[in-house]
Amino acid sequence: YIYTFYKHDFQGLTNLKHLDLKGNQVYQIEDGVFDDLYNVETAILGPRNSMNSSHLKEITKLRSVKTLVLTNNDIHVLPDNALKNLKSLETLDLSANYLVNITSDTFTGLTNLTHLSLTLNRLKRVEDGSFRTQANLQELNLDSNFIDEIYPETFQGLGSLESLNLDLNNFYVIERAMFASMPKLKQLYLRGDKNLQYIDDDSFQ
Repeated sequence: YIYTFYKHDFQGLTNLKHLDLKGNQVYQIEDGVFDDLYNVETAILGPRNSMNSSHLKEITKLRSVKTLVLTNNDIHVLPDNALKNLKSLETLDLSANYLVNITSDTFTGLTNLTHLSLTLNRLKRVEDGSFRTQANLQELNLDSNFIDEIYPETFQGLGSLESLNLDLNNFYVIERAMFASMPKLKQLYLRGDKNLQYIDDDSFQ
């Protein structure tokens, strides 16, 4: 295993396009370790590492990254605007972490995002407008969480969304016009939502 990456470990690798560090139990990244990796397009930093929110400042130096995999790490919080410099990001996988809350500024700036996975976190609340700047998002996975309330405003801005996974959550009601902001939706998953008691007749209009 590699537990720590030091400042000079990737020095001079300015042409690197693909970085795969999964399965190393990484828990420490020194400041400056990614300074020369500004051309990396794919960064696989999980599963089976222990990166946390304090490492996000360094990770966002990968400013050309299109695919960022942080699954199965130790991320409890995504500070507002923490990822805003990743302008090229298209796929973000944060599954199997410890996130509890998503705010309207969590994903600010990620306007090119097409695939987002928040599967298997501890989400209880997704704030209205959390995806308002993700007009290009095509796939959103919120399954296997503890979300107990969703509203039409939760999905504001998702005009390109084609697949929405809400399996295995705790919400009770699907309101009128819940999915009205998603005219391109083709796949909707509501399996295993054991608390779901009421679906409005106009939920799918």
